[in-house]
Amino acid sequence: VGSAFKPNGKVVVRSKTSVSYGNVELDLSGVEQLVSKEQTNAITLALQRLALLSPGSKMTIFQVLTQLNALFDQQGLDTIAPGHFDGSLARPRTFELAAAVNRLRAKGAFVQL
Repeated sequence: VGSAFKPNGKVVVRSKTSVSYGNVELDLSGVEQLVSKEQTNAITLALQRLALLSPGSKMTIFQVLTQLNALFDQQGLDTIAPGHFDGSLARPRTFELAAAVNRLRAKGAFVQL
C-alpha cells in the first residue's frame, strides 16, 4: 500500500462530495450513502492513514479495509486524527471507504481480488 495513497500536496475537503487530494480531484458524488461532510473529512484522513499501513506491502482492498476498521473499532476515529476533538469527523462505513479508494485509482496499490 505505502506511498500510493500519500497525497502530492494539500488535502482540502470542499464539500460532502468533492475533495482535492493533492493534485487529484476526488469526486464522491456517486457515493449517495455519504450523509455529511464530516464523513468525507474522515475518509480523507483515512486515505492518508493508508500510506502508513504496511508500507511497500501488497495487500488486497479487503485486507486494507479490514485493518483500518479494526483500528477504528479499537481506537476510534482518534487513530486518524489524534488530538482533534472539534466534532468534524463521523465514521464512514466500509462501503464509502472502498468507494473513495476505488475513485482514487492509485496504480499498483492493491493486489487484484
